[in-house]
Amino acid sequence: RQSVDIFHINWLQNALPLYGMNVSAVMTVLGTDFKLLKIPGMVRLVRAVLKTNRCVLAPNAAWMNQPLQNWFGDIADIRPVNFGIDSRWYGVINEPPADINYWLCVLRVTPEKIGHLFEWGKSVFNTRQQLHLFGPNHDNLSIPDWVNYHGPATADELLSTWYPRCAGFITLSEHSEGKPQVLLETMGAGIPIIASDIPAHREVVSPGVHGYLVDSRAQFIDAMTQLSEPEQRRRFSANCRRSGLEEYGTWSDCVARYRNLYGMLL
Repeated sequence: RQSVDIFHINWLQNALPLYGMNVSAVMTVLGTDFKLLKIPGMVRLVRAVLKTNRCVLAPNAAWMNQPLQNWFGDIADIRPVNFGIDSRWYGVINEPPADINYWLCVLRVTPEKIGHLFEWGKSVFNTRQQLHLFGPNHDNLSIPDWVNYHGPATADELLSTWYPRCAGFITLSEHSEGKPQVLLETMGAGIPIIASDIPAHREVVSPGVHGYLVDSRAQFIDAMTQLSEPEQRRRFSANCRRSGLEEYGTWSDCVARYRNLYGMLL
């Protein structure tokens, strides 16, 4: 402790041992922290930690700012910080084939993450409109036979094989998200997005600019129809790439954002 100027901690649960230490700390707050804060007494416990240290809470999504201000704004600075995007995603050249639309979904396969995907996708996906699902099946969820399920995938596999030819990215998650990194990477790659209308997705996807936010099967089908038009898709693709560069940049840009917080604490 004596040789440390600043602690940088990910997740509020990992900040609890700082109680009474009288140190400076930047605490990255993620979506799962909001589940932690629902546990009885947890807000009081985190407040006790913040009162005995000089802290900046750095949520990775702006939608978290107000609730964090309500709980902790009187005893800590709240400064949202966007994560960056690995520069490899900006190098994707997206050229979908004319005869098949490949729709990608990359997530942990759980009921909350899948959301309405299997319900709304039934009879929508076929040999010409293919859904390709990637990610570990944590809950041994039953996956319909019309879904092309590949299991976990590496970034290299997605970058080399799937992102260059996909028509769009789909996530209908209802999970408590901060700002899903896979959405930022998808935006950086210039891939249009169809997403459920939840706070984490609203902050990334501007409807009619980067893709569509949907909250019904009819809206979902309409979004797929719109993104099946080549000219429409190219326009969304350019918007996604531009927003990725301007709003999130690379991980070097993210480092600079955190360094500003370090400087403030010092």
